[in-house]
Amino acid sequence: MIYDAYLAARRGLGMDEMRYITPLFAEAVRFTVYAEKLAVMLAEARSALAMDIPDSIPGTARMRMLALRVKLREQVHDIEYELCLRDDERERAPEPEAVAG
Repeated sequence: MIYDAYLAARRGLGMDEMRYITPLFAEAVRFTVYAEKLAVMLAEARSALAMDIPDSIPGTARMRMLALRVKLREQVHDIEYELCLRDDERERAPEPEAVAG
């Protein structure tokens, strides 16, 4: 069903198809579209985290950049959990502080 949902998300569904799909399949198609968008955001965030902060940046600006990196790591964590966990596991997902500590 996952591959079918992916194909339907990529090419779209016509009016006739919409009449006959199950609610579960419609949800799978919607999640596929959502997951594709999150995957792009995840790649961009990981790329930003991989960049080094130049030593030439002054202290206060460097501290702001480090604080932004912490927020970005939290976003990466949230996206990874959103993409990788089933619904019942999302409730029990540890917070980023608990993972890092």
